Amino acid sequence: MLTPGLGFVATTRTEYYEKLAFENLPPYEDFLAIRTTAGFKDRENFERRAVEKHNQFCEAKAGWQLGDELRRHKEETERRSGEAMADSAVAALTRMLSSTGVFLPYLRAPRPL
Repeated sequence: MLTPGLGFVATTRTEYYEKLAFENLPPYEDFLAIRTTAGFKDRENFERRAVEKHNQFCEAKAGWQLGDELRRHKEETERRSGEAMADSAVAALTRMLSSTGVFLPYLRAPRPL
């Protein structure tokens, strides 16, 4: 049986939620119960600090503000491939860069880019 932890990882790392499927998925209540464990809270705090440090680093070293990372990633991808990113690829990239770890899909709305 799939563990709730593996399910959390899958939902925070997928590019296309409409193509995400599980077999032998535990009850939804098991996923929600995980949020109250010390391990989950530790991971949530670690990831929140990591995101804060990442954003501080980007601003300090490159002068990037919120949204610049998405724009620069898109520009570099298009430069390397020689073609414009498809709207679906930009949407997937936006979802990935908006995701901040274990807490995003369950606890709050995506941060704006």
